[in-house]
Amino acid sequence: MENERIRIENLNKIFETRRQVIHAVKDVNLSIAEGEIVSLIGPSGCGKSTIIRMIDDLIKPTSGKIFVDGVEVTAYKRIPKEINRKIGFIFQIPNLLPWLTVRDNVAFPLKIYKIQSAELEAYVDELMEIGGLTEYKDAWPSEISGGVAQRIGVMRALVHKPEIVFMDEPFGALDTMMREQLDMEILNICKTMKKTVVFITHDVEEAVLLSDRIYVMGTNPGRIVKEVKMDFEGPRTLSLLTEEKFRDYCHELTGYIGKVDLSKIV
Repeated sequence: MENERIRIENLNKIFETRRQVIHAVKDVNLSIAEGEIVSLIGPSGCGKSTIIRMIDDLIKPTSGKIFVDGVEVTAYKRIPKEINRKIGFIFQIPNLLPWLTVRDNVAFPLKIYKIQSAELEAYVDELMEIGGLTEYKDAWPSEISGGVAQRIGVMRALVHKPEIVFMDEPFGALDTMMREQLDMEILNICKTMKKTVVFITHDVEEAVLLSDRIYVMGTNPGRIVKEVKMDFEGPRTLSLLTEEKFRDYCHELTGYIGKVDLSKIV
């Protein structure tokens, strides 16, 4: 693939407990190009989150290879710092630091990476505005709602201007209107800055709205069963939700997920 940023080859992850062996991810192969937004969708327990955690070195694979910008990160005991610096991770739970204000939580990665500058400080305020957080900038995490906390987690992951962004169902706690608004803002940021995005979601419509390509995963073991490329003309807007082609993609993908579930019923 031209301008490839991420490549996974024969990736496997097996979890062993006292009672069972779980093949969470089996023989996964995929490739993601620079500037692509790729979604992983499928039933709960199909290994979607496990895959991005292995790419980001939060979980070690049992076998297989992971390449980021041509560097085999699985060849290292820990992911190289120069690769880690390129990645932003938006988790399902924001895990805010209670002793920092909302603005300081958003800006916190700048201290971790030691890359503070006037330009980035201004970018913090820009992200605060995008996320609808400006009015909460001096508030403490204990004083805000769960939805606001999740928006902080989203903007915090973008503040150091990562080139690759992993998004693990980041908007699940938000209402539909706020989720759609943030979907569009994230899409605009990522496309404008040519970020590469791997998006995990249970929401088929959200995946179709945001993605260039979608991988459908199945369970027991977690594996890729289908790849679907989105083919829309012009820029993505919320008006896409009403188009017949959009509904057709949603129906097609829902059908693949349904087939996956039904195949596991004994």
